[in-house]
Formats: sequence, C-alpha cells, structure tokens
Amino acid sequence: MADFGEVRMWAAEPLHTATGDLNGRCTALLGLADEVDSAGATPSWTGETAVAAAQRLTLLRDGLEDDLAEVSALR
Repeated sequence: MADFGEVRMWAAEPLHTATGDLNGRCTALLGLADEVDSAGATPSWTGETAVAAAQRLTLLRDGLEDDLAEVSALR
C-alpha cells in the first residue's frame, strides 16, 4: 500500500485530465438525456405506436441515467 510520501510524488496532471474528460462525458450524457426527454414530448402522438415509442424512450432514458451514474462515480 502506498504511503503519504509516495502519494505526494504522484503526477497529478493525468488525474486532472481524466477528471476533465469525465466531466465532459457527464455533460454529454446530460445533454443526451435532455434530447430524449424532448423527443418524448409529443402530445399529438396517439395509439399503439405512441405507447411503444414512449416505452422505448423510457428505456433509453433509464440507460442514460445508469451511464451517468457510473461516469459520475468514476469522476
């Protein structure tokens, strides 16, 4: 296990870069989630096709939320 002296000698720049990349991924996933929400805002849709589309959009949104949670945890 690393001791405090070893940790202080680590190069921080790769960690900063990774954090920046993960922040960018979080922002992108949030944007995609907003797009999925917007796609689902179609009150003029009716019938079986509307129900199927709403179910699929819910699955996509749930998947994006799972991905966002994982990326956020890594960050």
